[in-house]
Amino acid sequence: METWQSKQLQYAWFLNSINKFEPFSDLSIRALKFTLKIHSIELNSDQIDRFREAQLQLDPFPDSKKGLEVLLKSKNNADYNNSRKLVILSNGESVKTDKLLSNISLRRYFDHIFSAEEVRKYKPAKELYILASERLNISVSEIALVSSNLWDIAGAQSAGMQTCWINRKDKKTNEELDIKADYVLSSIEDLKQIL
Repeated sequence: METWQSKQLQYAWFLNSINKFEPFSDLSIRALKFTLKIHSIELNSDQIDRFREAQLQLDPFPDSKKGLEVLLKSKNNADYNNSRKLVILSNGESVKTDKLLSNISLRRYFDHIFSAEEVRKYKPAKELYILASERLNISVSEIALVSSNLWDIAGAQSAGMQTCWINRKDKKTNEELDIKADYVLSSIEDLKQIL
């Protein structure tokens, strides 16, 4: 798993560096094929297709639904006058992200899905974070990115966003870089502490 995920990011960041782009789902399959090759595992095209379909059925982290319920209640609080928006900022294609969220009954929590395909750059490139600001018609500094990936936190900070790192495994860091989020929480449910 670690090799496959690392290879996805390596491919995405390589494509960013040479100003090329392809759908993340295709890039993900390329990374899968690389991973299978180095572990001497063979899958036929039907198995690859089933794997592609399985990526649209992933289980959310256990804290996701409860945490999103907290955010939805907070968002609907009259004090906020419905000005708070919950959005997905994804390297994946918007149609597939929408399908995944629908399949796992989380789509209703989000107002928008913004995708790397719109700017043809993958996170952590600034363009995707700035896209959220432009689409929401608010300053990038008024947006808080919530992520469990420090590389995502770094990208958001480089664009000027506030950041919240969900550190589910109580890691000191998952990178050897000096990246510090504005907030560090162990669960999405804990977001209620900083709202």
